[in-house]
Amino acid sequence: MRYEIKSSDSFSKKEYEELDKIILENLIFNGGRLRNRYVLKTFKASDIIVIAKENDKCIGFVCSSRFVDTLYVRQIAIANDYKQKGVAVNLYKYIKRHSKGFKNLCVYVSKSNIPSQKFYKSLGFEEYEEEATRLLLRVDLENVKNRVDFNTDVKETFEFEEDELEDEIE
Repeated sequence: MRYEIKSSDSFSKKEYEELDKIILENLIFNGGRLRNRYVLKTFKASDIIVIAKENDKCIGFVCSSRFVDTLYVRQIAIANDYKQKGVAVNLYKYIKRHSKGFKNLCVYVSKSNIPSQKFYKSLGFEEYEEEATRLLLRVDLENVKNRVDFNTDVKETFEFEEDELEDEIE
């Protein structure tokens, strides 16, 4: 599997189409109306987007935004055919490994979304703040060893063997 760091303004037309399809597969319905319609078009050029690819086809992505010394995960989506196969876990491990210069990785999760809370907690996220309808979960990145910088100015492609993506927490 290959992972690429990109900014949204560097996507090819094919990547846009594949990512749009993944987003449509993962849309959340709210009272019969789409809640996250055309989310891909709301990505900012400053967002850090990591794409998982297999055989040159986009199979998932995670989008995060920078705020001071924190990365906030805005969205993660995995193609239906690749769910429950470790793609989301590896995307998060990839972000943790490429997080030099950041102190925290955070994500907001609905209080009612227990499966997502369990998923994030299995990756080392802890409850940090509680709001009326959602929780802010956080990972302290300062304990992650051997981190490298994100570089969204240049297209970067990395391929890892599965054992290379093991967490490097002290």
